[in-house]
Amino acid sequence: MNIIIKEIHKKDKSAIKSLIAKNKYNPYANLGFYRDVDRLNNYYYGLFFAGRNIKVLSAIHRNEIVGLLTFSISKWDSEVFGMKMAKLGYITAIGNYAVELAVKSKLIDNAIKHLRKQNTKHLLIRVASNDFSSIHALENNGFKIMDNLLTFILRERRIIFPEVERWFKVKKITKGELESAGDILTNSNFVGHYFVDPMIPVLKAKRMYRKWLEDKYEHPKDSDILVAKRRNKIVGCSFFSFNNLLKKYTGLETLHRGLIAVDPSAKGCSIALINAQIKRRKNLDFAEFETQTYNYGMMDIIQRLNMRLIRSRYTFHKVIK
Repeated sequence: MNIIIKEIHKKDKSAIKSLIAKNKYNPYANLGFYRDVDRLNNYYYGLFFAGRNIKVLSAIHRNEIVGLLTFSISKWDSEVFGMKMAKLGYITAIGNYAVELAVKSKLIDNAIKHLRKQNTKHLLIRVASNDFSSIHALENNGFKIMDNLLTFILRERRIIFPEVERWFKVKKITKGELESAGDILTNSNFVGHYFVDPMIPVLKAKRMYRKWLEDKYEHPKDSDILVAKRRNKIVGCSFFSFNNLLKKYTGLETLHRGLIAVDPSAKGCSIALINAQIKRRKNLDFAEFETQTYNYGMMDIIQRLNMRLIRSRYTFHKVIK
């Protein structure tokens, strides 16, 4: 199969949107209650050029675009970890399994070659856990799995298990509380994908989450850091971002990219933090909660709150030599 790889630009909107519409692994394909596919496809297209340094590769076969892959340098991660890091983003191809595997393998290989020339050392991507052509193309290119991330949504606007509100005082964080909240974040049972990457020292992974917390405080944009106190001691913290791009294209008011970390002894604290985050957004359509399959404590809370699964993804890392 003769595949030509070329960089594609914003002016090629119709070609990009055509492939987006055919991708059954789109992030909100299983949202269920929202069925305006055209608006969601516009949102996915918006993701392609949401950042200044995002590049889009196209795979061409017989003068037809049959695959797309976005990638970008991760400036923030690179600064924190002291090496140039990058992310592969949206990946799709059309055809049967064999065709998809060939197209995606070629796209990934070309992105790696491009990033290697820029002295990039580390690469990350997340793909749907049932997107087997992407998974196998990544494995064939030397990527290793780091976690299985599940995304749930909560549409409930009422306060859930109100009794927990009496057990904790939940408030917006102050600068003087950042260190204690950072301790909760790095010493809780939370284990992110960087913690299991042998190339990333555990201390650097912990420093990354502290830096993330500090930057959220210094540049809050559309997110607030909340802390939960019990007997005047911080036992939990959480923060979520407002999805401005999704609202722009669909009108949906949503929270995403969140994190909840609690002291293991603080039973009910996660629910108190969830309640507080939801109360701060009066017109919220839904909130997204993400956790690894092996985070049994959070999975138990998700089941108790009757959240609905909408997405399952694998996180892959690769060291570029």
